[in-house]
Amino acid sequence: MSLLKMNGITKSFNGVTVLKDVQLTIEPGEVHALLGENGAGKSTLMNVLTGVFPRDAGRIEFDGKEVGAVTISQSEAMGIAFVHQELNLFNDLKVYENIFLGKEYCNKLGKLNKKKMIAEARELFEELGVDIDPAELVENLKTSQKQLLEISKALFFDAKLLILDEPTTSLNNDEVAHLFHIVNNLKKKGTSFIFISHKMPEIFELSDSYTVFRNGSFIATGKIADTDPESVTKLMVGESYSNADVYQKRETGETILELDGFSGPGFYNVSLSVNKGQIIGLTGLQGSGSSELMQCIFGSTHATEGTIKLHGKDVKIHSIHEAMKSKVAMLASNRKENSVIPDMNLLENMYLSEHTLSAGRLP
Repeated sequence: MSLLKMNGITKSFNGVTVLKDVQLTIEPGEVHALLGENGAGKSTLMNVLTGVFPRDAGRIEFDGKEVGAVTISQSEAMGIAFVHQELNLFNDLKVYENIFLGKEYCNKLGKLNKKKMIAEARELFEELGVDIDPAELVENLKTSQKQLLEISKALFFDAKLLILDEPTTSLNNDEVAHLFHIVNNLKKKGTSFIFISHKMPEIFELSDSYTVFRNGSFIATGKIADTDPESVTKLMVGESYSNADVYQKRETGETILELDGFSGPGFYNVSLSVNKGQIIGLTGLQGSGSSELMQCIFGSTHATEGTIKLHGKDVKIHSIHEAMKSKVAMLASNRKENSVIPDMNLLENMYLSEHTLSAGRLP
């Protein structure tokens, strides 16, 4: 008996159909890769399954029972856990408080049993091999630790189906290997996983089966052992797929940015130049220093050695305001926490930087 069957699922927003009669079947104890380009409908289908969005049409069966209109709490009670790509943690709460939020242990007098919650959280981390202090404030954790906390939080209440939406984005190679070890151990115990990712090596290493969506429609499903990355990519992209080299060399202008022996928190002795119209790619494992370098150029942290030139002139960037006045902009990797203010509307968010530049401070 399949653990999950979704058939004929349709969903529209304001007259725009984003899911068109799609289907998905998950077997017990399998890792099922849900694949497709951005906007294909993967996350929308998961939000329908977990009660975030109501479906317009279609049928859902979970663990042998038909599921009607479902809420988030009902999906959790059934044994479905969703680890979103955007982390859903409270930075001003402690680790154990995030795990037990809404499910706190209390004594007979209604007082929180903190010792029990901390002890059980520590036991969970030890079992999973995760190095996190249950009593630590979440804001003090590294991004990779926050990702592992989200996954650990979902595992704590014995989910039958765990949805992992781009879970390896903030993890280094060792942490990815450790996560896959956890998943494989739980799979042996009967836990099923829906794995959403664009990283083909990880998909083919971890997954047993796959389903492909394109433009909100079901395209294909099958066993990972019966296909290959190129075939799956063709299914995801469609007729527009091409593996040809499309790069065309182009002329660039004068030098805009120069770094010489640039050092700071997390990186050392970086020298590079960027010309007008040029795109420089920085790559490396998590913690290699590329993000830390960007933060320092933007004034979020302070350089300890070396020089930085903009348009041929030496500059000293000691703050984000100074970087912005020098026409340096940055899109942070953690956009949810560092790029937008959710309590403000789109217009207010758009003009925050304008206010900062003109007034030298927030209004």
